[in-house]
Amino acid sequence: VVRAVSTVTNYDYIAELRFGEDGSIFASNDFAGYPETDHVAPFGDPGAPAASPDWGTAVRGSLVPNLHSHFAVWKVDLDIAGQRNEFRSIKAVVDGSGSSYAKKAQVETRMDREDPDHPLVASATSPGLWRVVNPASRNPVNGAPRGYAVVIQSAPAVQTLPASHPFTIAGSFAKRHLAVARRKEEEPSATHVLDHYPVTDPLLSVDKFLEDREDLVGQDLVCWVSVGREHVTRAEDIPLVTNFGVRFALHPWNYNEENPAMTMPMIRQP
Repeated sequence: VVRAVSTVTNYDYIAELRFGEDGSIFASNDFAGYPETDHVAPFGDPGAPAASPDWGTAVRGSLVPNLHSHFAVWKVDLDIAGQRNEFRSIKAVVDGSGSSYAKKAQVETRMDREDPDHPLVASATSPGLWRVVNPASRNPVNGAPRGYAVVIQSAPAVQTLPASHPFTIAGSFAKRHLAVARRKEEEPSATHVLDHYPVTDPLLSVDKFLEDREDLVGQDLVCWVSVGREHVTRAEDIPLVTNFGVRFALHPWNYNEENPAMTMPMIRQP
């Protein structure tokens, strides 16, 4: 387990990586700390606008922590048997016969170019799978290209504020759960420390990474994975927020000939 804590004003963001015996990597962000609050009128501070009860849940008398969002973005640089990789998605579909015995099938699509117009968002009503693969490196057991899958394990939010909102502009990664781009040294992170709330032209932006629509086939790829959560406040957030968070995983997908955990030595009791 590798864990790091970042203090962002009144919150502590706990980032964690767990490495599984089968080659999986589990990434999570838990949010802790104390909420920012305001008072419902007529108990607001003199000269300060009062919060509406509709903006949050009253937790103590007139005290209201406002509804807000938490977002985190991970840079996932997967090199599958080298750097000449490609990105593929699989959708589970049902045949169109309308029969009560209708069957499911999987449809695989390769993303040939960076695509800023169709955000990749995990959906329970359209289940599927995202993979980075190397078509030149085949699994000898089934002939499938070796790869790793990006799997959203929680039900994360995406940015719901308008496109013109400063938060949306400064953190464009939050408009999607996954963005796939060519790896570039001049694109080290999804945001820049100098890109604050009123920014109109951010120094670093996932939207900018995608706008040139570069070829993704046989390239060194980076996956920008965004996980977030809408924080509907509650009485139990006082005085400290109980850790809650979001998570995703990277799973080997036809990368190994079998579950590698099977080769681990058995644990024997003395």
